[in-house]
Amino acid sequence: MLDLNVPVRNVAGVDLAADAAEPRAFYVLPPPPRVAVDGGAAQVELLRFVRNGTLTGGHLRLAVELAHPPAALAAAADALAAERHGEAVELRPLPVEAAEAEVLFVGRETTADGGLSGLTRRGFGRTVAGFAAPYAAAFAIELEPDGVRLIEAALRSGGAPVGVIYRLRVEGLWPALRVVARVDWGRVYDQLSSELKEGSLFSVDDVQKLAERLVESRVIQIQVVQGLAPEDGKPDPALSAAPALAWIQRELVERFCEPVMPLDREPAHASLGTVGEIFGVGASFAAKKLTQIERATAETDFQQSLVVGRTLTSESHLADLLAGESGAAGAGGIDAHIADAGLDHPFFARFALDVGVAQPFAGVGVKEVVASVVYGSARDALDLTAAHPAGHFESWTDASPDRTWTLQPDVTFADDAPLDPGQRVTLPPLSGQGRALTLDLERLLGLARFDIEGTADPRVMLTRAALTARRGDEPRAEREVVLTPAAPRQTVWFRDFQPGDRVEAATRHLLADGRSVDSPPMAVDSRVVRLPPPFPGSLTVQLYADDDWTDLETVVVALQKQADGPSGTFRFDGPGKAAAISLDMPDPTDHTFRYKVARTWSSGAVEEDDWVTTDLPVVLVGRTAANKLIVDVTPVGPELPEAGILLIEVELSYIDAENQVRDEKTAVLRARADRFRWEVAIHDPQRRAYQYRTTVHRTSGATQVGPWTTATDRILVIPITKG
Repeated sequence: MLDLNVPVRNVAGVDLAADAAEPRAFYVLPPPPRVAVDGGAAQVELLRFVRNGTLTGGHLRLAVELAHPPAALAAAADALAAERHGEAVELRPLPVEAAEAEVLFVGRETTADGGLSGLTRRGFGRTVAGFAAPYAAAFAIELEPDGVRLIEAALRSGGAPVGVIYRLRVEGLWPALRVVARVDWGRVYDQLSSELKEGSLFSVDDVQKLAERLVESRVIQIQVVQGLAPEDGKPDPALSAAPALAWIQRELVERFCEPVMPLDREPAHASLGTVGEIFGVGASFAAKKLTQIERATAETDFQQSLVVGRTLTSESHLADLLAGESGAAGAGGIDAHIADAGLDHPFFARFALDVGVAQPFAGVGVKEVVASVVYGSARDALDLTAAHPAGHFESWTDASPDRTWTLQPDVTFADDAPLDPGQRVTLPPLSGQGRALTLDLERLLGLARFDIEGTADPRVMLTRAALTARRGDEPRAEREVVLTPAAPRQTVWFRDFQPGDRVEAATRHLLADGRSVDSPPMAVDSRVVRLPPPFPGSLTVQLYADDDWTDLETVVVALQKQADGPSGTFRFDGPGKAAAISLDMPDPTDHTFRYKVARTWSSGAVEEDDWVTTDLPVVLVGRTAANKLIVDVTPVGPELPEAGILLIEVELSYIDAENQVRDEKTAVLRARADRFRWEVAIHDPQRRAYQYRTTVHRTSGATQVGPWTTATDRILVIPITKG
């Protein structure tokens, strides 16, 4: 797996990424796209449809790939081996989870009044690319007259900003840091959807500024617990928070936008957004159609290495596609690939459809695909196999009056397939008018593969992982695997997996001493699933200062794992502040710690609480002692007479039978400005739930009695409503 802790490096002109497990292995990142060559001829053709001397449209046929020349790879391997004093190295192809390519224009256009528009992104065509090197992609694009002119200008001289961009979805291992990032994705969505429209263009700098604004507004909160240290050995919070902020910036891009071509033609190296590079993939972005994908607040603790998905981009201007291919354009140069086509041109007489597959057959457990093509009165069946993964259909153009084809795929799984071995599946038919089609078998079959990796903890004898696929709240399928030190990796597959489906993993560890430890269910959002260890190496305690700082000067919190252990002191001088502390856990089953709070009031008086022992990792400190329950009863709404209310009674009850604590009070509210504070001396700081019931006495003489309700709110809001 890619190691995102190591920056991408260029060796002998080849960009290489490190492997997270094998130091002698390197992944080859793709170069900029180049035109594919078949039989010595470049696979690019632009037809200009001309009728009576007028350009009426056109057609672009283009095949591209991402491939280093073999000599370049050999030179990179030799350079690495020499660098490592003759040690053998391995260059691996990049493992890709999804791939697509697009021909697009990014620039300014002439407006109706002769001026220039703002930056515009116009896509001419998008296709699925091969998931394995050389990630081949084939385009067959019908063009309007303006599109023909742009494409021709780009091919001939680079005079128009039109090019090909690849987007390859990969997964990598994000390094472990003691940093906690909390992101309210609901508020991020609200802000982005109000600022950006679909197709809006922005740059890396814009993304960085947006992330900084979200941090300032506390939509994003980053707490450094124990992070990266510079050469002098002193932890630097800014240095430690930078990778977390970079990760969030990348998440903004991955969730809400997609990379597009930069406007310049300078060759760009591939980038994965590693810690060393902080940010990186792509230079320009376009906003996706924003949908409310989630409203949750996500908290990511970087103490464990994370498997994250990243979109790797590679782009090339159309004029540069032939660069480096000596003679690829032919003796006539680019003119040999641009031609006028009248009604007598073979393009209008014959129709051809080229069909291929995105994934290798073995990778999806498929033996054969029979693609039945119907083009009007013409029919044929294309037999695609691992040995022959591409097919060609051809007919007279007028066989289909509307120039539309229909393709019915019948898929036969291999005898050793992980799902439905030997079975034949008929997929829904596809239709279109294009002349190239790449079948994404994984998506069409609804296949989802997850590689499960166990923990390396020597205390674990066996791990059972149960993965559940859900559609909404409904469980659709469950897979269970058992991992041992001898077999620490297993693979599970799901069928009929659709966009929006989600997978959860529940883990149970059986320890060598006979104990069983369960980990809470976790969401699976990557193909490689690294199961959590049975015990964290440390416990993170979050300290938060209360928003109510009335009459307070400072609050000092002493914190320690146990009474005879070292203690740390943390000082708060204002409301809303936070601190994160990492405590070592000598006993991984013991999550308790203790703390003591001392308050200095504005008057100079000092108040000190007793030590409190708890296992809750979040502590709120402020005016209220841990051994007190304080509730402020606050009416909200119109004035009571305006609502037809004489008075409101609020019955309050706190009962802790185990510690023999009972307190009951009744608050009487006769005006909206009335307030009532209820203070209870409690024994167990973790038991802060209380019950209340309201009785509304109306001026009409009617009485409305509400139900008993359980709450933990410090401020108890009582609504004033008209009857």
